[in-house]
Amino acid sequence: MKLPSGVQAQVQRHLLGVLMRGLVPAVAGLLLCSACATTRNHQSNAGPTITVEASLKRTEHLIAAYDEVQSILEDPGFAENLKKLDGYPLATSADTDCRTTTASEVLTALRSRLPTHRLESRYSLFHPFSTAATTVCASTSVNTRRIDFWEQTNPRQRGTLINTLAHEMTHLLPGGETACSSASNGAYTDAGHDACAADAAQCNDAFLVSYVWGDLVECAYREKQGVIPKGEFHSCFLGLVNSSDVSRTTLTPAFKQPSDACKNIKKWSAETP
Repeated sequence: MKLPSGVQAQVQRHLLGVLMRGLVPAVAGLLLCSACATTRNHQSNAGPTITVEASLKRTEHLIAAYDEVQSILEDPGFAENLKKLDGYPLATSADTDCRTTTASEVLTALRSRLPTHRLESRYSLFHPFSTAATTVCASTSVNTRRIDFWEQTNPRQRGTLINTLAHEMTHLLPGGETACSSASNGAYTDAGHDACAADAAQCNDAFLVSYVWGDLVECAYREKQGVIPKGEFHSCFLGLVNSSDVSRTTLTPAFKQPSDACKNIKKWSAETP
């Protein structure tokens, strides 16, 4: 039934009023949240100085997680675990610029070439559909919902933020000796990214440096926190691919017009190479 034009106008004004009453407080809240952000420079025991911009609580969370990542990168035991995995070639991207490297080479790069950078929080109205974090040159923005995982006492939950920060750190490394000038000229990119899923046998993110690195560091954190027994690092790493439903031993690389080097990346074995 079509409403009279006068009634339609009243309904439209009412709906607009309801929308504005909800929207104005929401926008005001976001502005207040932004206004109460703090900016702090932080020097970890290892690694470069970082600038953190977030609320006071989230600044503490980001610094604590960053320090955990740095302590893992400096751990000799972590380096030994990586040497056992160097038989698995890692892809620097998933497109025609793809090159191969090893986990040990990535560790060396992160220890020696990680630049001074910025960590900041990013609120998204579209979470969980938005990405956990993004990095452009020397600045990483982390979704506030991901940062808040650190409030959990369960190390498995905290490991999610560890994974995210470790992943984004790989994007901070410049492709050459000069500082980055765009989002795509870093040493390790997600160009050509094709996500893994429990119902898909093919993907490439499980073989990209950035995704592999996040899982490696998260497994080291799990072992450090006693979530997994000592000696289970390898099996943790093989199984941790965005979901506990899939494993690198069952996934097949699906690169998009890669270089000849990356065409040779194969499905991984359940045994240490």
